[in-house]
Amino acid sequence: MSVNEITIRFIDLYKILKKNRKLPTNKVLADQLDYGTGNSITEITKGRQNIKIEALQKFCKIYGPENGFSIEYFIRSEVNQQK
Repeated sequence: MSVNEITIRFIDLYKILKKNRKLPTNKVLADQLDYGTGNSITEITKGRQNIKIEALQKFCKIYGPENGFSIEYFIRSEVNQQK
């Protein structure tokens, strides 16, 4: 499966936040984003599954304000890629 550009940007940001210890375990993150298990987050971060838009919105609402990003980061980047 080929992941979309939004998922690629999520993976990049996820890695940065994980490295800086700004994210909880995948299990906790999965619960916050309404995924069934931490395995879903692993599948996304390994590039085997796309992140759902609803989950991305929750991710941005929870972690964006304290880490300086918003949903616009993902959307604007997607629009620029299509030009």
